[in-house]
Amino acid sequence: MNNRQIPRPSNIIESFKILKGNTRVSIQFEPLWGIPFVLYNFYLSLYMKEIGVTNQEIGYLIAIGFLAGTIFSMFGGVITDKLGRKKTTLIFDLIS
Repeated sequence: MNNRQIPRPSNIIESFKILKGNTRVSIQFEPLWGIPFVLYNFYLSLYMKEIGVTNQEIGYLIAIGFLAGTIFSMFGGVITDKLGRKKTTLIFDLIS
C-alpha cells in the first residue's frame, strides 16, 4: 500500500486551486442555481398558503422536496461522471 499523504489545503482559495474538470466548473456555476432557488423558495410557502394548502401539508411538501433533492443529488453525481458535464446539462435542461 502507498502511505503517501495527500496535502490538505488550509483555506478555500487553495482548495479551489486543486480542483480540476467537472468539479471545478460545478463549484463555479453553483450560484446560478443556488441563488434563484433561495429567492423563490422563500415565497413558495406563501403561495401555497394563498391557494389553500394547510400548514401541515406545506410542511410535508417541503420535507419531501428536501429529501428528494438529497437523494437525486447523489444520483446526479454518478450520472455526471458517467455522461460528462456538457451532455448531462444538455439532457436534463431539455427534460426540465
